[in-house]
Amino acid sequence: MTEPKSPNFIISKWGIGWETPTIMISCYLLALIMALLHLWLFIYISGKNADGSDRVAPQTYISTSSNILANAFSFFLKTALATAFIQYLWHLLRVQTMTVSTIEALFGLKSNLFQMFTGATIRAAPVLCVLSVIMTSMGVAVSFPPGAINVVSVQRTSYNPVVVPTFNASFMGNGSGYAANHYSLATLSPISESADGSVSGFTSSRAEPGEQSNLLYRLAFKNNDYRTCNDLYCTPGRALYTVNNTYVSNILRRNITTTPIAPLINLALPNQNNAIIVPGFTKNHGYGASPADWSAEAIAYYRDLNMMTILDTMFFYLAGRFVVDSEKETDDTSDDGRGGGAPIIENVDAGTSGALNGTIISSTPLNTAFSHYTPDSSANPSFLVTQDSLNALLQNITLSTSLSYSFWSTTANTSIHTTQNIYKFTQPLNLIIPYFLSLFLSLPFIFLGLWALVKNGVSAGDASFTQLLCTTSSQSSSSSDSDSSSYHNHSAGNTLRTLSQAACLGNPQSLSQPLKDLRVRYGELRILGSRDANSSIAGHYIRRAGFGLESEVLPLVKGERYGVMV
Repeated sequence: MTEPKSPNFIISKWGIGWETPTIMISCYLLALIMALLHLWLFIYISGKNADGSDRVAPQTYISTSSNILANAFSFFLKTALATAFIQYLWHLLRVQTMTVSTIEALFGLKSNLFQMFTGATIRAAPVLCVLSVIMTSMGVAVSFPPGAINVVSVQRTSYNPVVVPTFNASFMGNGSGYAANHYSLATLSPISESADGSVSGFTSSRAEPGEQSNLLYRLAFKNNDYRTCNDLYCTPGRALYTVNNTYVSNILRRNITTTPIAPLINLALPNQNNAIIVPGFTKNHGYGASPADWSAEAIAYYRDLNMMTILDTMFFYLAGRFVVDSEKETDDTSDDGRGGGAPIIENVDAGTSGALNGTIISSTPLNTAFSHYTPDSSANPSFLVTQDSLNALLQNITLSTSLSYSFWSTTANTSIHTTQNIYKFTQPLNLIIPYFLSLFLSLPFIFLGLWALVKNGVSAGDASFTQLLCTTSSQSSSSSDSDSSSYHNHSAGNTLRTLSQAACLGNPQSLSQPLKDLRVRYGELRILGSRDANSSIAGHYIRRAGFGLESEVLPLVKGERYGVMV
């Protein structure tokens, strides 16, 4: 008597594995890292140049990086939520009975929000509906963070010391006679008061004995033997000019302020040659090359002599004569300053061109018709000489002297205001709120997915073919219960059915290697038995389609009847 054969068992394995919880936790943490990295990027580049050679990065790179970080955040967080969604869905499939249509809607709910607009879906899984809304709104939420950074224009100021021309009437180089004469606007004639040259000095033709420190400018008009004289007395003095040059779009705007210091000293000295004594100024009846012994009085004289030279030069070219032409006198005042109640002044040097005595006053701003007047014009000049107009002209000549001679220079601080495009983290809430709300609202669902995973005891895959294949098998009915005269038996693949039933828990750990290596195809299942595949019973032959081994299926025939007889 033979003993009965003990059956063989293929058992599914319980266990959640490490992949599924790792995916949920790591993807959530990676989403958090992407949010923090996005925040750090905007904080780092905020205030830095957006263009130019010293830019932190091209704007296109920043924009692309920002979009990549936002999309990466969405990808990782949606992956974590989708994994939690599947775990909780399979938990619901274990604890409640649902219609197939509801289950189909729940499987599509993860990627299609419109599946929730059915009463059965909301009643069966309200939590999954909320989770689907969060995952769908993620695409809208991540569109806000890139707009938190903007490119704005700001004025930046830099300060650089530069060497600029100036006017320093006291400057005499190393103080030697040669240097003092070189930097003097007047010619200094060396003199020696002793045979050995130990007592020496200089004199200048600009300071003649008896010259007064006051200047008189007289504007005289004569008309029909009636003489009108306007006398303007001026005292020459020293002043501090502060020049502020501002360039805006390469256009110069100049502002000059004048601070009076003191009148000039009297350059007429009470000695025979009007000489100033400076020991060491001369050597061998010429200019000395070594620094001379300058006293405070000698330095003041040297300084004011230079200033008086500029004054003399200005008045030399202003001095001259214009005579009234009574025939051109008018009673009306024109808009350009010509004419009016004052006599019109005209050059009456008959047969010659230009002004009398070499004056160029008509070509200066002292002529109120300066902008309209030319020497060949028939229009007459009209003069307005005041203290302010003379000082303005003297100021212009002094500045021109400092630029023309290039004797004097000083260091000045330049302020450079440039318009610069910079990155500005202007709207931080556009980044913080979407990321914070997404992470905060997602956290409970991550915990829910982990809880469902532990509760299920096995991990569920997202859209897993083997999971559906293994979990949809049901108890087989005895073949003897079937009426073979009513329908044909079709091969469902004993090998495929056996291996898939062995992994009925559906988790990856239950999948055997033979099942993984099994080659299957979807097609028409072959008929079991000896009858031909094209045979039929009373014209009611129904074909079956499904997955089977390569030897168990035929190609589908389009248009044929596929189904089952019941």
